[in-house]
Amino acid sequence: MPVVVPVVMNYKITSGRKRESPVWSYFQYDAVLDKSKCITSENGSVCGILLAGKNSTNLITHLRTSHKAAYADFVKQQEQSSVAKKEKPENSEKGYQEKPGGSKSGSSGSSLKNFLKGAKPSVWPDDSKEKLMRDEALCKMIVMCGLPARLVEHPSFREFCNILDPKFVVPGE
Repeated sequence: MPVVVPVVMNYKITSGRKRESPVWSYFQYDAVLDKSKCITSENGSVCGILLAGKNSTNLITHLRTSHKAAYADFVKQQEQSSVAKKEKPENSEKGYQEKPGGSKSGSSGSSLKNFLKGAKPSVWPDDSKEKLMRDEALCKMIVMCGLPARLVEHPSFREFCNILDPKFVVPGE
């Protein structure tokens, strides 16, 4: 009867984001060992050092401290790749808007402002039912509780009302 020997395979499934950093042209990742091997060649020999994991920051630090020429080349590649990303046209559905002159605006501040402008009004319009209802409720509360009318001028009261309903502007502002 033949003897069956089980084969144990030592491998690790790799998944995750695509490695886009130019540093990966100087390293090779071994998923089994979970180490990155430096394949930078200097004076005809490969470095071969193993670094834990696949953290590109650690790999860049190794290049900077151990391989000055390779690090300078990496910096050039990184600059070229960042310039190429900036020049790549963006989808207008992602909140980018064209500036006069055709360039795209991708700063989060300007797109956030544009989003907020188009969303909801920042205050209730003076003639709206909501505004009139809130004004009437405030007046009723002040009169029925015997509170001084100047209460609405106090910064703490205004802050309280703003927290309750940011769209409500206290009368008298």
